[in-house]
Amino acid sequence: MRIVLSPKELYDAARVGVARQVLNLQSARQDRHGFVPNPWEAHILGSVGEDAVAKITGKPWHGAATLENFKAPDVGHLQVRATSFPQGRLVLHPPDSGTVPWVCARVMGLVVDIPGWMYGHEAKKPCYWQMVGGHKRPAFFVDNEHLHDIGTLP
Repeated sequence: MRIVLSPKELYDAARVGVARQVLNLQSARQDRHGFVPNPWEAHILGSVGEDAVAKITGKPWHGAATLENFKAPDVGHLQVRATSFPQGRLVLHPPDSGTVPWVCARVMGLVVDIPGWMYGHEAKKPCYWQMVGGHKRPAFFVDNEHLHDIGTLP
């Protein structure tokens, strides 16, 4: 599924990502998973991806309301992982919840593709465990063709 954000929607979502990174700098927090060549970009992409998933699903985006609550779900009861890679995959880490749906969002400017979703316990299988690219440690990388259609979200 694909959504095209308006420039204002993109700007509003990006502001939340900027706020997240400013709070990280203020608190001297490091990236949790060891791979963020540009933390500003990671937080902005994450926020934009979350906003797009909220718009597609009709679920509330918690955005700025949860800046300091790292355990809060991203959108409704969902968690979102965003990437800027055109063929980006859903990426999960061992501490990520196995009981909630995780949604993959590929952010490319105003366009956001949502290839699908998967429960954490489905994604955290040995067949998805890999060391990829510049990551400093392995993670679960789920190819898009293995994801459930966004229309089947519980």
